[in-house]
Amino acid sequence: MNLDLGRSQWALIAVYALLAVGLSTCSGSLDDKSDEHFVCLTQADCLEGYVCTLRGEPYTYGVCLSVDELEPTPVENDCHDGLQSDVESDVDCGGPCAPCSTGQSCFASGDCSTDLCEAGACTVADVVTPPVPRANGEPCEQNAGCLSGYCGVLAGVSVCGEPCTAGACLAPNTECVDNFCLEITATCEPMGPGVFIGSACTCSQCLDAQRCVAATDVITCTCPIGFELADDALSCVDVDECAAGTFDCSPLGVCTNTLGTYLCACHTPYVGDGSLCECPTFDIFAGNDQVLPTAGSATLEAIALPPNGEGTWLVLSTLPPGLEQTGNFRDPHSPTSDFLGEPGVVYTLKWSVTNGCNTLTDTVVISFDACMGQHEFVDQRDGSGFRLLSLFGNCWMGRNVTLGTQLLTGSGSMPPTDDDILERYCYDDLQSNCLQLGGLYPHHEAAGYPLAAVAVTACPAGFSIPTSEQWATLGTNGYALLAPFADLPCTNDYGFSALLGGRFDSQLLYQDFAQHAYYWTSTCAGEVCDVFTISADGVVGTIPVETPISVSVRCVKSP
Repeated sequence: MNLDLGRSQWALIAVYALLAVGLSTCSGSLDDKSDEHFVCLTQADCLEGYVCTLRGEPYTYGVCLSVDELEPTPVENDCHDGLQSDVESDVDCGGPCAPCSTGQSCFASGDCSTDLCEAGACTVADVVTPPVPRANGEPCEQNAGCLSGYCGVLAGVSVCGEPCTAGACLAPNTECVDNFCLEITATCEPMGPGVFIGSACTCSQCLDAQRCVAATDVITCTCPIGFELADDALSCVDVDECAAGTFDCSPLGVCTNTLGTYLCACHTPYVGDGSLCECPTFDIFAGNDQVLPTAGSATLEAIALPPNGEGTWLVLSTLPPGLEQTGNFRDPHSPTSDFLGEPGVVYTLKWSVTNGCNTLTDTVVISFDACMGQHEFVDQRDGSGFRLLSLFGNCWMGRNVTLGTQLLTGSGSMPPTDDDILERYCYDDLQSNCLQLGGLYPHHEAAGYPLAAVAVTACPAGFSIPTSEQWATLGTNGYALLAPFADLPCTNDYGFSALLGGRFDSQLLYQDFAQHAYYWTSTCAGEVCDVFTISADGVVGTIPVETPISVSVRCVKSP
């Protein structure tokens, strides 16, 4: 017996013996890898660095051999010997042999008829099925998958179809709708006011004044804001928001309908944009108070009326009271009406102005009495009373001033001084003459010393020494001013009751009693002041004199 066998042949014999024993005892397993020369069916059963080989008849099992144990591959290989050589990936396939079938072992994809080797076995690649082109009318995306090659938007949906050519269709019995060539048999039917249904419906169903809302095979025609569908459901008509009550105007405004909208405006006299209206503000002024003792009428001076304003004058009260009916207005609604009244009466007038939504009032005093209705006065310094006379525009005291400390003449007498004490002489140094005729005052005592810290004057507060002009208003008839005296023809027409009280001159002499009445004026130039005189023969006049003399004081009410 020839026992000169190669290593692979001895290994094959060992495998067969092992298989025989294992199969006969049913104790072996293809999963037993406790020995490095374990049984294998495919290359995947071997560890790394080992090759599944020596498979063939009568058994399909092989053994995993180390690549170091393999004999060098013969130059020539038999691909039909029923055995797996070390260059074949499976029995008689792979490597230089024919490609292996699906499921057979492989070293690389070239060993497989499927050209795909995965995990040491030939496998079949996944088959990619090409998309089926879509017919006209079927949904599509971005021109993909359409038999016609065109995917467009029809009635709001992307579908396949035949495109129009320059806005027209070449095929007979077709028309171009939204760049699609559609059969003319397509329909579009009205299904309610402004609603059309059908594959042939387009926004052309709506009129130019309408708005179009398109969906699949549905067209809805609507109207712009401010309009609504007419009864024909095809045209738009204006909505009258004012009549419908859907406007947003102020309650003080008015709504005016316009085409497609409306306007708001404020009712007169309110102002604003119509959505917000308010009563306009205005000013009122009845004018300055007027004293017109020499007249029986006055022109009122109220400011002009506001826009849409109306004014009304009314006599509110009088002094003396109860004479309201004696006053009259030429035009009781004019801001500058003439007012007629009775001499000696003071009228308080009310001016009321309304602009239709607001009313304001103001008052003004019109006096035809220079004394403003006041005909009695009490000097609070000594409690003495005076009558007040309204004469030719001025309010005069009805008698001479008597107040003051008496200055005496003769030895031991003291001259008047700036000592905050009102001082005066009494004619012939008799106190009774002061009480009857009034005092004789040096000018600085009567009008106040120029540099006095406290002004002390002969006239009480609210009264002053008259100017030469005020004295001149009394006229030139001295008898009309003089109180009855001796056998003089004095008439005392105005109740002025002037007295011929004389004067005290700079030589310390009392002179001109019963001959002249002398009165200080406030018209001065330095130490020279005018003196108003009335003589016993009724002559009146004004003369400038040096201030060291002392004369009577009659006061007039200050403006």
